[in-house]
Amino acid sequence: MVQYNRRRRDYDGSYSSHSHSSQSGDKESRAVNISHSADFHALHGDYDKALRLYHEAIDLWPYNPVFWNNAALCYTLKGDYHTALYYINKAIALTLCNGSLILAQMDSIEDALSYIDIASKFAPDSKEFKFFLDAIMGE
Repeated sequence: MVQYNRRRRDYDGSYSSHSHSSQSGDKESRAVNISHSADFHALHGDYDKALRLYHEAIDLWPYNPVFWNNAALCYTLKGDYHTALYYINKAIALTLCNGSLILAQMDSIEDALSYIDIASKFAPDSKEFKFFLDAIMGE
């Protein structure tokens, strides 16, 4: 469990299995602030500006499913349903991966791996699955 907790800390902070950086909290905070600005623009109907900001937030914090979900909503409201579906599938996959980390914390490794398997069906091109699998397996 100690290995898992170290990996979880890496995931929460730097999103890297290699090290934890004090700058990672800054990236997270910036991503959240940018997302709040995107929310404002989306609420006021400026979906293009909102999407530019959501993409910026995603670049800073790609494991946050909320940013992907909100971008999917903007694409839906613009009528770009294919792109919206890609983004919502990514949000679902990341949410399931986060659930897998919770299950691993509960020592339910088989269920955690099942969540990863289901997530891979929503976003088969996602590169994040290896990170989640490594975190669960303690590698």
